[in-house]
Amino acid sequence: FVAGLSLSTLGIATTCPTLADVQTNHLQGWVAHDLNNGAPLSKKALIAYEKNVAVFERATDYVDVPEEEGRAQCYYQSHEGQDFANGYLARADLEHENTTAWKMVANRQYECHEESRCTFVPVK
Repeated sequence: FVAGLSLSTLGIATTCPTLADVQTNHLQGWVAHDLNNGAPLSKKALIAYEKNVAVFERATDYVDVPEEEGRAQCYYQSHEGQDFANGYLARADLEHENTTAWKMVANRQYECHEESRCTFVPVK
């Protein structure tokens, strides 16, 4: 790497999908999961989720989560103000980029609330 360049500067980092991406099913490798049990959403539930998301809530990196649930997770509020719109988006191949936007909130759990600064990079 060139001194002073981060992975996001080099175009390798990614962020959570935008609301427009979620609402038009342009998830770019992100998988929608059920908030209650972590299972992938059914096609019917995915359609309802896509219509329900309204506001970015937070990005989370759960270091020790089972791979099938994805450690990199994105949460959105619903139109009704309901937290997390009954689901979340996840990827197992990403982890948080080590920047000041991310804060450790529990042992091996990180959160970011500034949508454009919540960057993820490939798991090392």
